Amino acid sequence: MTEARSVGASPRIETAASVLDVPPGEWERISTGCGLYVSRPWLASLESDRDHVPHYLLARDADGLILGALPAYHVPNPGPKSFYNPYFLFGTDTLLDGGPVLLVGTKAGYTTRIPVRPDLPRQTADWVRKALLAAALDLGSDLGVTVVALQYLTVPETEATLPHLPDALVLSAAPDSLFELPRTADADMDGFFATQSSSRRRTMRREMRRFAREGYTTSTASLAECYERIAPLFANLIRRHRGGDSSMVDYLRRQAHHLDSLATTYLVHHHGELVAFSLFYSWEEGTYARLYGELGDDPGERGNVYYNAAYYTPIADFVSQRRAWISYGPEAYGAKFNRGARPDPRWSVLVPLRDEEVWREAVDGWNERRTAEWNAEYGHDERLQIEPLVPGAGPSPRPGGDR
Repeated sequence: MTEARSVGASPRIETAASVLDVPPGEWERISTGCGLYVSRPWLASLESDRDHVPHYLLARDADGLILGALPAYHVPNPGPKSFYNPYFLFGTDTLLDGGPVLLVGTKAGYTTRIPVRPDLPRQTADWVRKALLAAALDLGSDLGVTVVALQYLTVPETEATLPHLPDALVLSAAPDSLFELPRTADADMDGFFATQSSSRRRTMRREMRRFAREGYTTSTASLAECYERIAPLFANLIRRHRGGDSSMVDYLRRQAHHLDSLATTYLVHHHGELVAFSLFYSWEEGTYARLYGELGDDPGERGNVYYNAAYYTPIADFVSQRRAWISYGPEAYGAKFNRGARPDPRWSVLVPLRDEEVWREAVDGWNERRTAEWNAEYGHDERLQIEPLVPGAGPSPRPGGDR
């Protein structure tokens, strides 16, 4: 069931409790081209998470047709080190007490786009986007949250959003890591290598040979048939690097239920023992790297398991499938860039509903510091440099960047 809300002369806004309340065809019409993280199966897979309450804001025209939508998640207690907790991400947790937040767009992914029907005239699309953003602020106010946060917006989506939130904070977020793949009829791994420097090609081929020489083998499986076997490997990695919850079976079971048809799971065995896995989802023309896990303290040091399971085997597979790109998300930038990825910038747009002046003081200079730090570490390579965002005149999206 949906709850109707009226927003003046704007489109009629309804709030649905589940994306499954929206017929598949209607959701597909508005979300085409917006990527995995606003797809119906992905959103459905998140709804049973216990840390948030989902709300789907739907914009309808006078005839009742859905013109656009905006997922919004009421998070009463954001995790202290969550990649979606704005207090943690932007270093304000030492100045502010935190509190409930409304995450708008992505809740468990690294790209946010607002689903608006792609066939709408630009003026109508802006009208729909404005109404949805206003409804999100109203919802945040009704729920008593401290801040409304749109995280991991692409550059074009940031540019489209800012005119409707002129007083928002616009902050540099962790970039995505993007591998662009060759798509010619005869494309293969050699074609991918041809796009890399000679030193990078030598390194990757050496790591692939070592992997095979030391007796590692890779196979694929559906997520539904292997999630119980891979859960301990993922939990092991989480414990080692983040000290997080080791209970992953339920999480992967939910993903398998909703996303199995999109998933490719790579299983790495060594003398018959499962030692590592990687999980990818393919949607539209691209693919998303989601999980990696391994057995023991660091089998990646033996035979370059990590590089082969997470990069070379999947890249070769997805090149053969003529996928356009693979999104690897943030973190571990060195490993990704050294194997051919490039950064794809992301931005966060925050609207504090409480402590606005403290927020503004806390993040003053954030973008300049982040850009300087990034370019100091990676800017020696021109393709890895990131430009500051100038609202209204942002850099044009690079190929594959508006996902």
